[in-house]
Amino acid sequence: MSRWYAHKPKGADLRIPDEILDSVAFLTIKDDAADKSKPAGTAVLLTQASRVPGEVFTYLATAGHCVVGMKRHRHSYVRANTWAGGLQEIEVDPNEWRMAEDYPATDLAVMPFSPGPLRIVGCSL
Repeated sequence: MSRWYAHKPKGADLRIPDEILDSVAFLTIKDDAADKSKPAGTAVLLTQASRVPGEVFTYLATAGHCVVGMKRHRHSYVRANTWAGGLQEIEVDPNEWRMAEDYPATDLAVMPFSPGPLRIVGCSL
Protein backbone atom coordinates (compact mmCIF):
# COMPACT_ATOMS: atom_id res chain seq x y z
CA MET A 1 0.00 0.00 0.00
CA SER A 2 1.55 3.27 -1.04
CA ARG A 3 1.09 6.51 0.87
CA TRP A 4 1.38 10.00 -0.51
CA TYR A 5 2.39 13.05 1.51
CA ALA A 6 2.88 16.70 0.65
CA HIS A 7 5.46 16.62 3.44
CA LYS A 8 6.37 13.37 5.12
CA PRO A 9 5.12 13.55 8.74
CA LYS A 10 7.45 12.89 11.65
CA GLY A 11 7.38 9.20 12.56
CA ALA A 12 6.01 8.11 9.17
CA ASP A 13 8.63 5.36 8.99
CA LEU A 14 7.92 4.10 12.51
CA ARG A 15 7.78 0.32 12.46
CA ILE A 16 6.70 -1.68 15.50
CA PRO A 17 8.83 -4.85 15.66
CA ASP A 18 7.03 -8.14 14.93
CA GLU A 19 8.10 -9.47 18.34
CA ILE A 20 5.91 -6.83 19.98
CA LEU A 21 3.01 -7.11 17.50
CA ASP A 22 2.93 -10.90 17.94
CA SER A 23 2.76 -10.65 21.73
CA VAL A 24 -0.51 -8.68 21.95
CA ALA A 25 -3.96 -10.10 22.73
CA PHE A 26 -7.34 -8.55 23.41
CA LEU A 27 -9.27 -8.74 26.66
CA THR A 28 -13.04 -9.12 26.34
CA ILE A 29 -16.02 -9.42 28.68
CA LYS A 30 -19.52 -10.90 28.63
CA ASP A 31 -22.29 -10.81 31.19
CA ASP A 32 -23.77 -14.04 29.86
CA ALA A 33 -21.80 -16.74 28.05
CA ALA A 34 -24.20 -16.42 25.09
CA ASP A 35 -23.67 -12.66 24.75
CA LYS A 36 -21.43 -11.04 22.16
CA SER A 37 -17.98 -10.11 23.51
CA LYS A 38 -17.28 -6.51 24.41
CA PRO A 39 -13.73 -5.07 24.41
CA ALA A 40 -12.15 -4.61 27.82
CA GLY A 41 -8.53 -3.80 26.94
CA THR A 42 -5.34 -5.27 25.55
CA ALA A 43 -2.65 -7.41 27.12
CA VAL A 44 0.88 -8.41 26.24
CA LEU A 45 2.44 -11.85 26.75
CA LEU A 46 5.78 -11.66 28.55
CA THR A 47 8.29 -14.45 29.05
CA GLN A 48 10.93 -14.83 31.72
CA ALA A 49 13.63 -17.50 31.52
CA SER A 50 13.84 -19.84 34.47
CA ARG A 51 17.03 -20.81 36.22
CA VAL A 52 16.23 -24.32 35.01
CA PRO A 53 17.57 -24.66 31.45
CA GLY A 54 14.78 -24.83 28.87
CA GLU A 55 12.05 -23.68 31.26
CA VAL A 56 10.22 -20.38 30.71
CA PHE A 57 7.60 -18.54 32.75
CA THR A 58 4.85 -16.80 30.76
CA TYR A 59 2.66 -13.97 32.00
CA LEU A 60 -0.02 -11.70 30.63
CA ALA A 61 0.32 -8.04 31.57
CA THR A 62 -2.30 -5.31 31.24
CA ALA A 63 -3.38 -2.07 32.86
CA GLY A 64 -4.80 -2.57 36.34
CA HIS A 65 -7.90 -0.50 35.54
CA CYS A 66 -8.79 -3.03 32.79
CA VAL A 67 -8.86 -5.83 35.37
CA VAL A 68 -10.95 -3.73 37.76
CA GLY A 69 -13.49 -3.33 34.93
CA MET A 70 -13.36 -7.04 34.03
CA LYS A 71 -14.23 -8.01 37.61
CA ARG A 72 -17.63 -6.29 37.19
CA HIS A 73 -18.70 -8.88 34.59
CA ARG A 74 -19.50 -12.58 34.81
CA HIS A 75 -17.14 -13.77 32.07
CA SER A 76 -13.66 -12.52 31.05
CA TYR A 77 -11.63 -13.71 28.09
CA VAL A 78 -8.29 -13.43 26.31
CA ARG A 79 -8.94 -13.20 22.56
CA ALA A 80 -6.40 -13.72 19.79
CA ASN A 81 -5.80 -15.44 16.47
CA THR A 82 -4.97 -19.14 16.57
CA TRP A 83 -2.09 -20.95 14.93
CA ALA A 84 -4.68 -22.77 12.78
CA GLY A 85 -5.83 -19.45 11.32
CA GLY A 86 -9.04 -18.80 13.25
CA LEU A 87 -9.95 -16.68 16.23
CA GLN A 88 -10.49 -17.94 19.77
CA GLU A 89 -11.38 -16.66 23.21
CA ILE A 90 -10.05 -18.39 26.30
CA GLU A 91 -11.97 -17.68 29.50
CA VAL A 92 -9.85 -16.44 32.39
CA ASP A 93 -10.67 -15.79 36.03
CA PRO A 94 -10.17 -12.06 36.68
CA ASN A 95 -9.26 -12.93 40.28
CA GLU A 96 -6.08 -14.60 38.97
CA TRP A 97 -4.62 -11.20 38.05
CA ARG A 98 -2.12 -9.80 40.55
CA MET A 99 -1.90 -6.07 41.08
CA ALA A 100 0.54 -3.90 43.02
CA GLU A 101 -1.96 -3.10 45.77
CA ASP A 102 0.76 -1.62 48.00
CA TYR A 103 1.39 0.95 45.26
CA PRO A 104 -2.02 2.15 44.02
CA ALA A 105 -0.46 4.56 41.51
CA THR A 106 0.97 1.55 39.65
CA ASP A 107 -1.68 0.73 37.06
CA LEU A 108 -0.36 -2.75 36.26
CA ALA A 109 -1.78 -6.26 36.52
CA VAL A 110 -0.10 -9.58 35.64
CA MET A 111 -1.17 -13.20 35.67
CA PRO A 112 0.48 -16.51 34.77
CA PHE A 113 -0.84 -17.55 31.36
CA SER A 114 -0.22 -20.31 28.84
CA PRO A 115 -1.38 -19.23 25.38
CA GLY A 116 -2.20 -22.78 24.24
CA PRO A 117 -3.70 -22.52 20.72
CA LEU A 118 -3.56 -18.71 20.65
CA ARG A 119 -1.06 -17.22 18.24
CA ILE A 120 0.68 -14.92 20.70
CA VAL A 121 4.40 -15.17 21.28
CA GLY A 122 5.90 -13.73 24.43
CA CYS A 123 8.30 -10.81 24.53
CA SER A 124 11.25 -11.75 26.69
CA LEU A 125 11.98 -9.73 29.81
